[in-house]
Amino acid sequence: MEMKKKKLIKLKRKGQMMNYKYLKNLTKNSADFYVYGDIVDENKPNFWTGEKSETAVDTNAFKTELESLNGVTDFNIYINSGGGSVFASSAMVSMLKRFRQNTGATIHAYIDGLCASAATYLAMVADDINIYKNSMLMIHKPVTLAYGNANELQHDIDTLNQLENGLMLPMYEAKAKEGITAEKIAELVNNETWFSGNADDDMYIGNYFNVSALETVKDVQACATDLFRNYKHVPDKLKRPKQTKKPVEDRALDYSAYENIICSLKKDGGAKE
Repeated sequence: MEMKKKKLIKLKRKGQMMNYKYLKNLTKNSADFYVYGDIVDENKPNFWTGEKSETAVDTNAFKTELESLNGVTDFNIYINSGGGSVFASSAMVSMLKRFRQNTGATIHAYIDGLCASAATYLAMVADDINIYKNSMLMIHKPVTLAYGNANELQHDIDTLNQLENGLMLPMYEAKAKEGITAEKIAELVNNETWFSGNADDDMYIGNYFNVSALETVKDVQACATDLFRNYKHVPDKLKRPKQTKKPVEDRALDYSAYENIICSLKKDGGAKE
């Protein structure tokens, strides 16, 4: 499903006109921030089309819009994302922690559709997590693309382990329900676990993490992401339907026209320029 273009919200602050891409519904005391796409370090133009993604959330824009807020006591972050860069998401977590410390604001996370992989960091850093009945959350080990010699690859491995043990697992453990051990969290991460917001499902997230279940069904657009191909256990309802090729009808080729042309050329002594 094609995502609609995000409208830029203009708000006059400190005598300047700010163009907002992700912030909406700004009031004196609250702000809504929408993470509706893949999380990236930098929203670079596509190699083939030369166009930037209309849905990607990049760290520079995140930082700019977050730092423009003044007097906000409630910061609501709405998530419908398949994940993205673990480094970009980690940077955003640090920004949110600093924002909360400097302003005293309360951060509320709402899982509108899908909150997967690195996007879960943004949910876990919030003071409270709210999930709709038809929403999902997925956790797994951090991954990256790597190229280089053994030393360079080992550096990437060490970095991923540091992210997992120093940031990701502690965040999950902090939001875990009583009785869910660190060992259990690690097991869920290793297995790429998909949780549901529906209390009737076996993998209901409320059985593992402290969340507020919203009984309403959120009417939300399909998550704009190409990351599903990197995941092992994507639920069937999230998979894109395979397009079946229409069978090509068998039909006899009519060579008579070509034979007439060839005969004409031979009769005239060959093709002329």
